[in-house]
Amino acid sequence: MRAAMMLMIHRSQHLELYLPESSEKHIVIPKPQIGNQHPRFGFTTMSRAGLWAKTIAGGLLMVVGGPALVEYLRPSDEELRKRYNPDLQKRSAEQGDRRAQEFDDYVTKLKEWSKSDKSIWYAAQEELDKKQAALDAQRAREKEQTRTQREEMRKEMLGEK
Repeated sequence: MRAAMMLMIHRSQHLELYLPESSEKHIVIPKPQIGNQHPRFGFTTMSRAGLWAKTIAGGLLMVVGGPALVEYLRPSDEELRKRYNPDLQKRSAEQGDRRAQEFDDYVTKLKEWSKSDKSIWYAAQEELDKKQAALDAQRAREKEQTRTQREEMRKEMLGEK
């Protein structure tokens, strides 16, 4: 058996020195604490006020700095239009007013739908159903009109022969 000492470090961060001659004898040497050190992991800890200050500063940086960075990096509408080729610039200028009007109409419809006690989706579906019913009625009228014209043409053809 070797005549060496065994050195162990426990989780509680103290040193234990075991002497091999007798298993009952061991020496415990506590690890010195330096400043505000964490008892288990050994690194220095921050005071509560410092931790709160660091947390608040990091939160403010993310809350204010994030959107500011996005706004700084995002190009404006004019810069995007300058990157278009001339044909797209012309088409965009021509269709801009029409698209703006369509958007205004859509927003107006959304406002009307939100006034009802139903969900917006149900109100939109009802409007689509009304449009489809009106379109079906228009097609039926046109079909009836075409049928009556054909009958009149047949009568004229049969009457003249």
